[in-house]
Amino acid sequence: MAVLPLRADGLQLNEANRLNLSLRARAGTRGGYDVQGADLTTQLVEAAQGLGIDCDVNAVACGVELGRIADVEFVLLGRAALVPASTPPAVVVDKSVGVDVTVVDVKAGIAVRRVRALLPHAPDAQVPAIDALTDQLFGASAAASGTLRLTTQPAGAAVVVDGIPAGMSDNAGALALANLSPGPHVIVVSAKKHLTLTQVVAVLAGEVALPVTLTFDKDSEVEVIAEEVVVVPFIAAGVAGVVAVAGGVMLGIGVQPYFAHQGANERLASLDQADPGYPSLAKQAHDESAAAAAEWSTWGGPLTVSGSISLGLGVATAAGALAWGFALSQSAEAPTSAP
Repeated sequence: MAVLPLRADGLQLNEANRLNLSLRARAGTRGGYDVQGADLTTQLVEAAQGLGIDCDVNAVACGVELGRIADVEFVLLGRAALVPASTPPAVVVDKSVGVDVTVVDVKAGIAVRRVRALLPHAPDAQVPAIDALTDQLFGASAAASGTLRLTTQPAGAAVVVDGIPAGMSDNAGALALANLSPGPHVIVVSAKKHLTLTQVVAVLAGEVALPVTLTFDKDSEVEVIAEEVVVVPFIAAGVAGVVAVAGGVMLGIGVQPYFAHQGANERLASLDQADPGYPSLAKQAHDESAAAAAEWSTWGGPLTVSGSISLGLGVATAAGALAWGFALSQSAEAPTSAP
């Protein structure tokens, strides 16, 4: 058997090493396995990383891959996490260590034994707890493990068991936590916009149902509403900007007949009356001036007025909305002082 080092979260190096040595020793004495040396296991992990096998060492698939390289029949892997002392309602939890260990059959590519346990943090008290854990892991008492069937409200809640993530409840709010050792377990359930719930559950052999209803966090709703309010001025500024651009286009089109009328009049005034072609040139300029004047009176003038109003209102509204939005943003980001 290859005993991989536990993935340790929050533990000191000496604490993680103590757990690893304990599991390694008991895999031989209580499990009866021929355990690969610690140095060889370390070299195996490092060599595997050098070969591009950079997987999560507490995952079954990773253990199978490393076990095949090591040419062993079984792999012991897992994860450990420090569970700080906490005081959920009506119960006090001492500082402890959560462990989740699995025996993997390399040839079959599956987990054959798994135990999740909450161990004491104190070294002396931890020894008998590890004995019980390894008896359950390697011995016939594995059937005595318990299953906690959670039903969370809302659905899709994240669940942590003894400091180790255990997944999320499904669309119906259900999540089964199997392979729990008999005894207390710290269950933490969290969901977006809800207050996190920490609960200590005493698990026995068999199944235990645990309905969990999280309390809606009113502060999160206030925060969401505040974020939506901050966005409103910038949306208004964008709309006003579109109105301003449209007004500018209308103004640019509307003034064209006016400038065409002015240009025709200037050409008419600049004509030399002594020029033999004066009559035809004068008539052409006069006709152009009259046509431009008609266009100006029918659509050019109204379009120019409408465009000017739209441009002015759009620019003014966009500027005001941006100023409002930046003011709200700074107000939302400003830290609140403690009472």
